[in-house]
Amino acid sequence: LPLDAADIVRRVVDAVDPSTSLAELMVRLALPLGTLQRVAQHLVYWKKARVVEPFGQNTRVVVAPGVDTDQHSRVAREFQEWHQQNKTKAPGPQLSFSEVLSAFSGGRTLESAKNNLRKVVEFRKVLAWLVARGLLMQLATYYHFLPSRDAACSAG
Repeated sequence: LPLDAADIVRRVVDAVDPSTSLAELMVRLALPLGTLQRVAQHLVYWKKARVVEPFGQNTRVVVAPGVDTDQHSRVAREFQEWHQQNKTKAPGPQLSFSEVLSAFSGGRTLESAKNNLRKVVEFRKVLAWLVARGLLMQLATYYHFLPSRDAACSAG
């Protein structure tokens, strides 16, 4: 954020992550919903934020279509640079971009992805980085209810 950014914008940016809803932010920051909505609209307009459904442990995710998963791609280099700056204290080798993406592939739940990435202490930060760049998509389950014809005929 720029140095002259409003304090309220900084507070919201510092408190938000992909698993936090606006209702939780209202309580945590003691701000009215209208104020949070205006800050969110401002951040989205200036392409500093992305609006997503809150991610829970059972949220199913996949790697977004069209993502260049090659280890020499631009986004892979950006990930490695970001990962170096946010090094974990965990011993052993750093995670590669392909290891991280494979943990989220195939419609796995976040809980499953987290278990696959045990080396990552700051799973929420990795998730936030991937979501911010549009590399992950949420999967949804829809149910289509079709009452039987017998029930419709007997009601008439």
